[in-house]
Amino acid sequence: MKNKKIIWTAAVILAVLAAAAILFVTAGKVKAENLKKAFAEQMSLGERYLLEQRYEEAVIAFELAIEIDPKNADTYLKLSEAYVGTGNYESAVSTLEKGFENTQDSRLEEARKKYERLLGYLPVFTQLSEIMAQSDRDGVWDYMKGDEYQELAGSLDEVIAYPAGDGMYLLVYPCGHSYYGTVKDGKRSGHGIWAAYDYAEELSSYFDGEWEDDYPNGTGIDWSVDLTKPEELYCLKGSWKNGLEDGRIDAEDTYIYGGEDSVDKYFYTAKDGVPDKVEDPDYEGTERGYCIYWSDEFSVYSGVRTVFGITHAGKGLDDFSSVMQEQ
Repeated sequence: MKNKKIIWTAAVILAVLAAAAILFVTAGKVKAENLKKAFAEQMSLGERYLLEQRYEEAVIAFELAIEIDPKNADTYLKLSEAYVGTGNYESAVSTLEKGFENTQDSRLEEARKKYERLLGYLPVFTQLSEIMAQSDRDGVWDYMKGDEYQELAGSLDEVIAYPAGDGMYLLVYPCGHSYYGTVKDGKRSGHGIWAAYDYAEELSSYFDGEWEDDYPNGTGIDWSVDLTKPEELYCLKGSWKNGLEDGRIDAEDTYIYGGEDSVDKYFYTAKDGVPDKVEDPDYEGTERGYCIYWSDEFSVYSGVRTVFGITHAGKGLDDFSSVMQEQ
């Protein structure tokens, strides 16, 4: 009788221990699932804040995600992007250092080296932002042709975004151009300046106008100088659609010889970058052409086979992505 009681007691104890074990395992699974869900929510929130350029809020979201899972390398990369968005390259570097210690992911080390290198160019970003904020075309060209800017542009393989304050951004592109203006959802929108001093193409360019959805859209002024003929300045005033001439374009060609200025003024109209097509019976052999008007009474025809737009300002017009960030 005593043995049966012992066996029964042991069975009860085993049953209780088994139930406790089941509850422990179940609780562990629930906790793990809750943590996984919380991590996903913070990552999703942080990525949305990044896209909306709400960088301080993105920092908080990604830091919470790291507290939940300190072994996820992608979180450190995203957090470093958020810090860069605030202009805090030092914190971006320290974040990547910590992330590499916790994950040993080589991507973090590569990103750290990139941001450490960019730390040395912060004076270039600051100086160029200040000059472009003044809409000083000649000042921008003078600075961009200097060694400091040319060294920076020549070292890039991706677009660099620098927060210049008051909602303005300086974007530096691998093609050597820079954009200074407002950005919406990672794309150039609002008012902005697009400029370059390009030794390779022997051209300096400067566009000051309205942007939408990453393209010049609306009115603006476009200046350019052939570096082999610095005494000749070309200016176009008009409207653009998706980076291409669209509507009336008023042109001024200024020639400086012997200390005196000579200006030619004319206009033409275009659609989707192509000037109005005309046929000139006196211009034998020209299949396509466009009409340049010096006045209501006087005009000439010019042969053309190209599409006119803001140099390198739109996707499809250059060899690099025009978006602020790769999504």
